[in-house]
Amino acid sequence: MRKLLPSFFLILSGYIAAAQLTTPQVEVSNVTKTSFMAVVVPNDALAKSVEVKVEGPGITPVTKFEVLATGQTFLPFTFPGLQPGSTYTITARTLACTTAVSCATTSAPVVTYATTQIAAPPAALLKLEGNCPQFVGLNWSYPSSGGPVQNINIKKSYGGPWYDVVNLPPYETSYYDTDARPGIHTTYVVYTQNALGEATPSNQVSLQVRPYVAPGAPLNLRAVSKTNYSINLAWDNPEEDLGCRSNIREVYYIAMKRGFESEYKIIGTTYPFATGYEISGLEQSEPVDIAVFSYSDQGIQGNWAHLHEKTHGKSAIPTNVIGVGYKDKFDNWALGISWTHPGDDADYYSIDYSTDEGKTWINFGTVKTGENTVQHVNLSEGQKYTYRVKAGNYLYGASDYAYMNGNVSVDYSAIPNAPYGLVAKWSGSDVVLTWVDDSNKEEKYVIERAYKADGTFKEVGQVGRSVITFTDKIGTDTASAFFYRVKAENPLGVSAASKVAKIEKKAGGGASMTVYPNPTADRVSVAMPARYQAEQVEVNVYNQLNQLVFAKSYKPGSAIEVNLKKYVPGTYNVVVSTGEFKETRKVIRN
Repeated sequence: MRKLLPSFFLILSGYIAAAQLTTPQVEVSNVTKTSFMAVVVPNDALAKSVEVKVEGPGITPVTKFEVLATGQTFLPFTFPGLQPGSTYTITARTLACTTAVSCATTSAPVVTYATTQIAAPPAALLKLEGNCPQFVGLNWSYPSSGGPVQNINIKKSYGGPWYDVVNLPPYETSYYDTDARPGIHTTYVVYTQNALGEATPSNQVSLQVRPYVAPGAPLNLRAVSKTNYSINLAWDNPEEDLGCRSNIREVYYIAMKRGFESEYKIIGTTYPFATGYEISGLEQSEPVDIAVFSYSDQGIQGNWAHLHEKTHGKSAIPTNVIGVGYKDKFDNWALGISWTHPGDDADYYSIDYSTDEGKTWINFGTVKTGENTVQHVNLSEGQKYTYRVKAGNYLYGASDYAYMNGNVSVDYSAIPNAPYGLVAKWSGSDVVLTWVDDSNKEEKYVIERAYKADGTFKEVGQVGRSVITFTDKIGTDTASAFFYRVKAENPLGVSAASKVAKIEKKAGGGASMTVYPNPTADRVSVAMPARYQAEQVEVNVYNQLNQLVFAKSYKPGSAIEVNLKKYVPGTYNVVVSTGEFKETRKVIRN
């Protein structure tokens, strides 16, 4: 028995020496782009030391060993020189010895992981891609170094503060600033941003945005034919900047100075692509100085082309144009327009009227010589009318206009009738109202809105006589339904209200469409709001001259794509509409 006991104790002591310590805990803290700290908590009173090993990208495996001081409950280990945005493996164990060599009693290793913070985003290389009055084109690229980019922010400055232009996703490498200021010195910079919110600026690109300039003067202005009382002009059109549209003509003006005048006066206008104009109403053998110039679509006056000419050898101008109000045989108001005309050189008289004090004129009719009066019926009561008359003959042309001195109107006879047929439809986030004008006595229409059919109606706007539509900009109003009514009003009183029109907000989907890509080299697609995707869609495209160049209907649910490849580069308006929806987007065709 005595021989067996020593052997037993030797075996037991060997078992204790080989026993494992409790597995420690590892916490990761102080993480930076290139370092972190691994804090080891032994969790075992028998632990004398700690060993930590780190492995990962860009480093040779690093092992650190530290002896625990008396009473020390944790040990921090810092690992520098790491790569940003990389994940490293941390293996830790505790030992019952103060040296790692030949220590038989250890804990099982614990494995955890740490990821360093991402690197700062790279600085983009910014370049100018296009410079036009309507837009500035930018593009950029990235170097191979730097951390991942999560967002792109473009800013611009006019020599002072920086203004945000747009935020873009990281895959975008170009942008067209369609809010450029023509002729203004502008500086752009692109900031790349990472997930930490760190931003890195690109190089700055400075330029003077291409300005709008005056159109060129007409070329080779000449008279191609003349009569005793007229001169027929012709000219050649100067070239235009069709790429950037910096000098596009909107209208031609024809000015003339007669022998008794000291200054040129505008006598007419014509289309921007016209190559001729007829001046009529001159005297026989009358010398005149003529000038032709244009205005651009930006309101810039172009240079003048001059011509001195003389007619070959006209009706006299009518005089004493007056208007008198009276009741006709049906007890309705009418205006009698009369004038006098010296001589017998007229074959006809042409009569125009204006309701805006001569800003715009509407031809009222033409009568033969000898009929120096006309009757104007179906009048709007309270409306001011003014008239002009010219005489003409078929051989030499027409005289200048004789104008009524002032205006004439008929009094209101009663309060106006109520409008009817009120309809409310959505146009984007706005409500468009239309109704039927059932009176010639209104001075204005008053539009009212409520949130219940029997609720309190409040005025939201007014429109003038004969206007039969109004757009209510709802804005951020969160109501789910709106009720409208319209009343006609004049100084004698207010009509009854129209019937109430109700309109509700539809659930699901926004009220805005998307047209992309923009700018485009050949085609664009249209993404409709969800609530209109089950409706037939009408797409119309207008060019820079506001001419319709594309029109097509798309069946409900079908893909909407417009091919612009055959059209010249420039800016186009894409108008998309359904029964209750209508929006316009400006698209740049490169």
